[in-house]
Amino acid sequence: MSYIYNHITKEHNVAYQEIKEFLEQNNLLMDCNVTDFIEVRDKSMLVACAGLDGNIIKCVAINENNRGSGISLSMLSEVQKLAISQGYSELFLFTKPCNVELFKAAGFYPIIIHDQVVLMENSQNRFAKFCHHLTQYQKIDGVSGAIVMNANPFTLGHQYLIQKALENCDWLHVFVVQENLSFFSFEDRYQLVQEGTKQFDRVTVHKGSDYIISRASFPNYFLKDTNLVSSSHAGLDLSIFRKFIAPALNISCRFVGTEPTDMITRQYNGEMVHYLQETQDESLTINVIEIPRISITENVISASSVRRYLADQNFDAIAQLVPDSTLKYLVERYKK
Repeated sequence: MSYIYNHITKEHNVAYQEIKEFLEQNNLLMDCNVTDFIEVRDKSMLVACAGLDGNIIKCVAINENNRGSGISLSMLSEVQKLAISQGYSELFLFTKPCNVELFKAAGFYPIIIHDQVVLMENSQNRFAKFCHHLTQYQKIDGVSGAIVMNANPFTLGHQYLIQKALENCDWLHVFVVQENLSFFSFEDRYQLVQEGTKQFDRVTVHKGSDYIISRASFPNYFLKDTNLVSSSHAGLDLSIFRKFIAPALNISCRFVGTEPTDMITRQYNGEMVHYLQETQDESLTINVIEIPRISITENVISASSVRRYLADQNFDAIAQLVPDSTLKYLVERYKK
C-alpha cells in the first residue's frame, strides 16, 4: 500500500482542523503546543498523524484499520527527519502504555510509565547517563534536600526559601528549570541563581534538564493560560524525580514556597505532596516541606511582580524585591 506523507502546520487551516477531528475520533485532544504535524493519507483519506512540539513527539494517532501495516514506523521516521531539520536530535515521545512495544521497534525506549501516560526517548541510555552524572554531587552523610525553581528572575523570595531550607537539611540541591519558555533566558536565570546563592556554603546549583519540569516531563506547567494541572503529567514528572533523581543525590526532602497567586504552581505543590510523600510504593519517600513566602509591605515577593515593575521601569520597587546581583543585571540589560 502506498501512503502519502505531508508536513502540516497551523497555517494549513483546513488540514489542521481535520487532524484535530481525527485526534478526537481516536480519544486524543489537540495539544496547542504542537507546531508541526506529519499526516499520512491513503489516497485522500487521513489515516495517521504525529505532532511535533520542539523535541517532543505527541498527538500520535493511527486509524484502527491501518494499524499493523508498518505505517507507525514510517510515520515516526518522517517525524524524526522533520525534527532533525529543525535542529532536534534528542527526541521524546508521549504515548499510552499499550503502544510501548510498537514504539520500541522505532527506536524509542520508556523512561517511566505512569498511569495512562508513558514518556519515551530515542536513546536506551541517555537518562541513565544523566542520573549517573548526578551521583558525583551526592552527599552520603546528613540530610540532602532539593528545590526546583524557575527563578524568572531570582528574587529575595528565592533566596529566603533557600535560607530556610538550609535550616532543615545539611546540603541543598537547587535545580534551575532549563526550558527557554520564560521571560528571561535559561542561561541568564541560571547565572542569577548562581550569583544569588554565593553566600551559602552548602548549596549545589544544577542545570535543569528534560527530566525535571520540562515540556517533556511536565508540559502543563508551561500552559499558564489553563486552570488545570494534568494529574497524570504532574505524577509523571514527580515520579521521575522520586524514583531516579532523588536516589542519585540521596535527596530525602523537597522544599517549596507557599503559592498564593499562581494556580498552576499551587496545584503542582499539592500533587507533589501526593506523589512524593503520601504515595506508598517501593521507591524512596520524599518529605515535602512548604515554607511560607516572605512579604514586603504585606505583599509576597514574587518574580511576576518584578516583571511587572520592569515593564514600568520602576527600579526603585524592584530593588526591594531582588538581591543586588539581580538588580545589577536588570539595570544593565533593561534600564532605558
